[in-house]
Amino acid sequence: MRTASEEADAHKAGADLARQQAEAKCGENRRAVDEALSVRKSRYWSERCDNAEAQLRGCYEQISGLQANIDKLTQERNGFQNSFAQKDIEISQLRGDLTGALEKSQVDLRAKDGDLAELRARMKVIARPRRSTSRFNAELKIDNETKASQLRYHER
Repeated sequence: MRTASEEADAHKAGADLARQQAEAKCGENRRAVDEALSVRKSRYWSERCDNAEAQLRGCYEQISGLQANIDKLTQERNGFQNSFAQKDIEISQLRGDLTGALEKSQVDLRAKDGDLAELRARMKVIARPRRSTSRFNAELKIDNETKASQLRYHER
C-alpha cells in the first residue's frame, strides 16, 4: 500500500507542482498585463503631456503676438498724446495771438470811432447853412449902426 500511497503522494506532489507552476504562470501573466497597462498608461499620459505642451506653446505665441499689438498700440497712443500736446500748445499760442489781435483791433476801433466823431463834428460845422456875403455885410452894417448909436449915446 505504500506504493499506492507513494503514488498518491507523487501525484499529489505533481499536482502541487503543477498548481505552483500554474500560479507562477498566472503571476507572470498578471505582471505582463500590469506591465502592458503601465506602458499604455504611460503612452496615454505622455501624449497628453505632449498635447498640453503644444497648446502651451500656442498660448505663448498668442501672448507674444498680443504683446506686440499692445506695444504697437502703446506707441500709437504715445504719438497721439504728443501730437495732442503739440496741438494744445499751438492752440494756446493762437489764442494768445488772437487775443492780442482782438485787443489791438478794439483799440484801433476806438481810435477810429474818435476820428469818426471828430469828422462828424467837422461835417456839421461845414454843413451849417452859410451866410452869404451880402447878408454878412448887412449884419455887419446893422451891428456897426448899433454900436455907433451906442457910442453917440455915451458921448452925450
